[in-house]
Amino acid sequence: MFKKLLTLGIIVSIASAVQAQSIKLGIKGGYNLAKLVEKMDGVTVSTENYSGFMAGAYVDLKLGIISIQPGLVYSSKGGKLFSSYSYSDGSATYEGSQEAKVSLNYLEVPVNLLYHVPIVVGNIYFGAGPYAAMGLSGKQSYSVSGNFPAIEEYDFDGHNEKVTFGSGEDDVKRIDYGLNAQAGLRLKGGLDLGINYGLGLANISNDSDYKTRNRVWSFTVGYFF
Repeated sequence: MFKKLLTLGIIVSIASAVQAQSIKLGIKGGYNLAKLVEKMDGVTVSTENYSGFMAGAYVDLKLGIISIQPGLVYSSKGGKLFSSYSYSDGSATYEGSQEAKVSLNYLEVPVNLLYHVPIVVGNIYFGAGPYAAMGLSGKQSYSVSGNFPAIEEYDFDGHNEKVTFGSGEDDVKRIDYGLNAQAGLRLKGGLDLGINYGLGLANISNDSDYKTRNRVWSFTVGYFF
């Protein structure tokens, strides 16, 4: 009799867990606000924000108020630098500015653990998890403008070149990884509004004097079916 009750209890528990579990497929797209953080000789500096985008597909495996959400995401990251300056030699005043941009495009696999709080219109969620990414392509540009003699002598304006991934000193390491923190609102109809912060932990620079890491805010709109 005890064995029958135990068996029945196990069957009921499994059935309840299966009933509470749901799997949904989703898509997200949005705006990236990215920057690069560099550390050299104990000094840490960061670039200005670079505007990019992201788009991806997700699987949301939900068990009660907890869900595991892996995804496959295309994400553009990078950084931007801008500076202006002036100089006077007593007879003339020289002014100029310079701008540099680096864009890095990744195929990223995040796996987030999310906690859902039910509300009237749907649920609020928040959570975190790791990500791994592979560099696909990139571009860097550099331009200088002004009336300095050196600027007039050399053509610095509009200089563009591809970013190469590899192990050379001037290359960018192809593999990136880090942690995500995520929060958002999912409506009952499936519309999803979210914000994500990606904290890059990998040093993507091959230059032994520098350590460079990705940082990115993502503001997303998505839909889960």
